[in-house]
Amino acid sequence: MIVFLVFSAIFAVTLLSVLLNKSCSNILANKGSAGKAVYVLVTGIFACINFWAFSGCTLEINWNCIYLSFFYAICSFLSGISIIVYKYADIATVNVTKSSLSLLFSTLVGFIIFDESPSVSKLVRIALMLVAVFCIFLDGREQLKRSGNDGSTVVDKKHGILMFILINAMLIPVYCFGAYQNKIVASTDFVPDMNSYFFMTNVFMILFTLVWIAFLAKKDKNNVTQCISLVKSKSILPMIVLVFFGSLAAVLAVIILKYMEVSVYSPINSALSFICAALSSVIFREKIGKFVWCSVALAIFAVVFEPVVSLII
Repeated sequence: MIVFLVFSAIFAVTLLSVLLNKSCSNILANKGSAGKAVYVLVTGIFACINFWAFSGCTLEINWNCIYLSFFYAICSFLSGISIIVYKYADIATVNVTKSSLSLLFSTLVGFIIFDESPSVSKLVRIALMLVAVFCIFLDGREQLKRSGNDGSTVVDKKHGILMFILINAMLIPVYCFGAYQNKIVASTDFVPDMNSYFFMTNVFMILFTLVWIAFLAKKDKNNVTQCISLVKSKSILPMIVLVFFGSLAAVLAVIILKYMEVSVYSPINSALSFICAALSSVIFREKIGKFVWCSVALAIFAVVFEPVVSLII
């Protein structure tokens, strides 16, 4: 019952986050790396406020909390700046690669580090989600074909493939550590309080981002100044609400991992994300391709796979 309730909360929070992303997607988006940096800075500040409030305005910090937060902040920062991978491959290829690598390596962490048994049901669910990811890729390819050959889908032919591989190889430790730290925080008393842990993670993220902004300001100070000025506008309000839901999702993920194995949680969480994305498209009356519907059908089956099989058997 607890698992069902927490997953229901995760589903609701994810759906609201996806819907909010629609309104937040253009904020700072056309400002390049500077816009991304300022976005991370603003969201980091408000995330700190959220986790401080979640902890009852008290924080419990120990050295385990500090260094685990430090390494997770590095991973989060690397994941953020990996947006440059879109320079070397089209959106469909990037998204399917990141989704599949994240799913595979987070699941492997459960099998290898936490000694979770690779049962048939787990492997079937993972296979279903990998096929669902591939369906998203096929739909993305169709959209790219319909958009015309404007030369914007593939850039830097000489170094593109190598850079694409290197950036994704850099992200593999990020996916592994993300799964590891969530389970450690959930299943042990390694850190005294998860809200304090997430608070410290965002503190380090803010520090890293300030260095990033300083570096970008040397190259284009006007662009950075314009990005910072946008923070004062009302358009920043949806971002603040989105940060709240993101913070809540992080807490819920740790809570559910107290009751569930990583190798079970990862594919189910991925499936719920796919379903939420499709629902948001329906709400905004966007055209959904046939491959996306296939992906959603597979995602739904991945979620209900074990109960259905148990009823049949």
